[in-house]
Amino acid sequence: MGKIKTVIVDTISYFNLIVEKPCIISGILMDKATGNPVLVNGKEIRAERTFIPTTPNGTINLEFIFDGED
Repeated sequence: MGKIKTVIVDTISYFNLIVEKPCIISGILMDKATGNPVLVNGKEIRAERTFIPTTPNGTINLEFIFDGED
């Protein structure tokens, strides 16, 4: 069987950032029921994104991409 690409998008709100200063957001996909990280092949599903805010307050999407077959 082939891999099943799964994407979960987390929309993150930010406040009081410095406009035009690069920022990094990162996260670990968590299981809401257990409070533990979701594991695929024994590894945590992590995501990271660098962005430059154009306003002090706003939202940004962080995509967690993994093989959904596992």
